[in-house]
Amino acid sequence: MGAINYRLNPFTGAMNAVLITNEEHIIPSVSPYWVRLNEVPLKESPSSMKVYLFTGSAFVQMSEVAAQPASGQFWPDYSAAPGGDTEWNTGLLLFSSAQAGMKIRVNYKGTGMPVAAESEEKIHGVARFDTPGNYTWDCPHGVTKVYVTAVGGGGIKGNSHPDGGPGGLGGNGYSCFKAPVAVAPDASYAVHVGAAAYRNMSGGGGIVDAEDTTFGSLLTAAHGENGGNATGAGPGTDGAGGWNILQYGVGQGQPYSAAADGGLLIIEW
Repeated sequence: MGAINYRLNPFTGAMNAVLITNEEHIIPSVSPYWVRLNEVPLKESPSSMKVYLFTGSAFVQMSEVAAQPASGQFWPDYSAAPGGDTEWNTGLLLFSSAQAGMKIRVNYKGTGMPVAAESEEKIHGVARFDTPGNYTWDCPHGVTKVYVTAVGGGGIKGNSHPDGGPGGLGGNGYSCFKAPVAVAPDASYAVHVGAAAYRNMSGGGGIVDAEDTTFGSLLTAAHGENGGNATGAGPGTDGAGGWNILQYGVGQGQPYSAAADGGLLIIEW
């Protein structure tokens, strides 16, 4: 595993790592329970990496270990040493099956984006589904693992109040980036790309919630929640949501989004 945008000062030899906070991922629903970070983390002793697990009501810090993780633990892969560089690592985190399908936030010092080395697997095919709806993906012969990028549908803003309070922002759809997923060769998998939330004006003005994006029963990227209605001069509560990627699943009112956006699912193998 190497990196592009490698943040090394060529004049001093010092690493110019950048602090990355609240990077969100979904732990795969099936083994292997790996999550690949968006950048390769700086290896430090003691470690400065922090991983927080969403338990349904709050984010709780997990413990870092250097062996097979148990519930509430994670194991960074510091084993790779391309070119003899013992300070390198792959940017992969391993979790216990007890955390399958759960959301995490990661704080770490990024050194550059990961890119596969020549000796590693290369991407041979890509299937992209970027319009809300139902689809089928047929796994090619001989393929046993894919990398899935998924984003749930975005939520909508809450209603404003006559006293001046704006409605809360719609939450972004939750997302995962190139999560490794085990698959069966020649099998067919249902794909659902989540739609954005909207107001059903023809049905009495009720709100239709956004939808999750799913890859069979193997992976789910949850939808963003709707913003709360304002009750006076103050703003409504922003809807819960994830870290947006690729400008899909953006909640209404979030940057660059006048309306809520539908989700996305990309399969690479």
